[in-house]
Amino acid sequence: MLGVKYLLKDDSRHRQRRIQMVTVVKPPPPPKVKEKPPEPEVKKKEEIINPEPEEMPPEALDDQPPDEAPPREDLGLDADGTAGSDGFGLRANKGGRALIGGGGDSVSLMRRYAWYTRMVQDELSKRMKRHMEENGGIPDGDLKTMIQIRLDEYGKIVEYRLTRSSGNSKMDDAVVSALKLATIDEPPPRGMPRTIKLKISAKG
Repeated sequence: MLGVKYLLKDDSRHRQRRIQMVTVVKPPPPPKVKEKPPEPEVKKKEEIINPEPEEMPPEALDDQPPDEAPPREDLGLDADGTAGSDGFGLRANKGGRALIGGGGDSVSLMRRYAWYTRMVQDELSKRMKRHMEENGGIPDGDLKTMIQIRLDEYGKIVEYRLTRSSGNSKMDDAVVSALKLATIDEPPPRGMPRTIKLKISAKG
């Protein structure tokens, strides 16, 4: 019993201790989560709508403020008179030909101030008709004359001249008489050219 114990004891004394090395592997770091880039702002395309110009009725023009500078164009009219008619009818752009320069602007001017030029038409027609009736009627032939008038701010004819004679004294006298006696009931609208050119023709 004693020997056995000794051997066991002696054997355990000389038992070598073994140290087992354990390598601990560090786990890899978690993958980085890429941040989602912010979505670009979507710029809305702005649409610019240009309203179409509207034609303004003539009676509304008087309410408009005056222009900074008055138009430079002269306002041109044609006038016709025939035997047996009521008088000399003034017409804008007779035969499609404008007496004022500027293309489309001329047409626009004529339309805008047509109501006022009709007043000039009626007054001159009345005066010329009366003068010719008192002096033997409309002269024979195809007569044409050109005149130019200038109005003041009240509508009074302050200046006039024959730029081209008709070649007939009776015709020219009737025109001059009408210009001297003509009175326009209303002042010209603001922005309207004050100088008006007229072509007057008469067939007797």
